[in-house]
Amino acid sequence: MPLETAIVKLMWIMGNFGKDFETIKKMMLKNFAGEIRIKKT
Repeated sequence: MPLETAIVKLMWIMGNFGKDFETIKKMMLKNFAGEIRIKKT
């Protein structure tokens, strides 16, 4: 995930879920719109 995408996603999640760090962690690892691409070798 590009750095800019990660920052925007983190800001959006923190704005909506506050300081619920477990939820923030789960949401950051969830692929919403194809922003996380796993390279297959």
